[in-house]
Amino acid sequence: MQIGSSKCVVSAGSRLVALVGVNNLIVVDTPDAVLVCHKDSAQDIKKLQTLLVERGYEHLL
Repeated sequence: MQIGSSKCVVSAGSRLVALVGVNNLIVVDTPDAVLVCHKDSAQDIKKLQTLLVERGYEHLL
């Protein structure tokens, strides 16, 4: 559900995700975690992946 938002990509399964007044976001909701990322920063997801492994959260990948 989006109000006053545009160019957002949402993957949320059965859970409702509401976006209000935001643009150019990627939102991924899983049972274990939520990722919110500006589309311009999508290339940094690999850095986040490395950080998750370093901190012991590889089970979330």
